[in-house]
Amino acid sequence: MIFVHLVIGVALLEFLYFGFAVGRAREKYGVKAPATTGNEMFERYYRVQMNTLEQLIVFIPGIVLFAHYIEPRVAAVVGVFFLIVRAWYFRVRARSKQEDRGIRAVVPARPHPPAGRPDRRRAVPLQVATRRRRNTPAMGSRDRKMMPIVTSPKLSLTMGMLPNK
Repeated sequence: MIFVHLVIGVALLEFLYFGFAVGRAREKYGVKAPATTGNEMFERYYRVQMNTLEQLIVFIPGIVLFAHYIEPRVAAVVGVFFLIVRAWYFRVRARSKQEDRGIRAVVPARPHPPAGRPDRRRAVPLQVATRRRRNTPAMGSRDRKMMPIVTSPKLSLTMGMLPNK
């Protein structure tokens, strides 16, 4: 359990370092306190710090519980991996060019489809159209309601219908 406590301590020191980096960026890019916007490069440093804070809220209790109930050495290894990824994220996100938008510019979320073939995993936009009801006897003016028609192939398949072609 001592290694888990060391990893948590290093994670907190890393967070403090990110805070000092935000302070230096505030001076360097001329953003006066308490403002958190004004210069894009400053906002990157600030976003890394806030993102790390958001991650620490889950990381610290998670690593302690994992170490207590499962295995402390594995928890420490996972914690070291977390520290390395956070440092890498800081380096990539805060110090990158405008064209590099963080980790997604370095490691894509998923591979691109081969050229000439459509990406079948791509999300299909949900299109909702309306049409009037048909084949209803004696349709008066108040019975003429608009019905939504869902025209998404994925949703149609999940509802047990064939997709419209």
